[in-house]
Amino acid sequence: MSTYEPGSTFKPCTAIAALEEGIIDDIRTAVIGGDSVYYISLENDSGYFSIKASDEEGVVILNIGDTVKISYEEKADGGISEAKEITKQVVA
Repeated sequence: MSTYEPGSTFKPCTAIAALEEGIIDDIRTAVIGGDSVYYISLENDSGYFSIKASDEEGVVILNIGDTVKISYEEKADGGISEAKEITKQVVA
């Protein structure tokens, strides 16, 4: 196994971009470092997605039962996925 010098610009890939659509079944919030962070889980999904309200202001008005589309980076370790964008879908 090779090692990299501190400050090296080469970084191994630890996440991949993904897209998920579903119905919100749980929302939790926490204030971390002065930022409101929302943790959202979807029906039929075992994990949570996190996003800061300062990065996606619309997250503060989401409710359980809303249909959303989430673009995120899937973590290689299976932890909480960091959402890049959460869009509420209009259901006709």
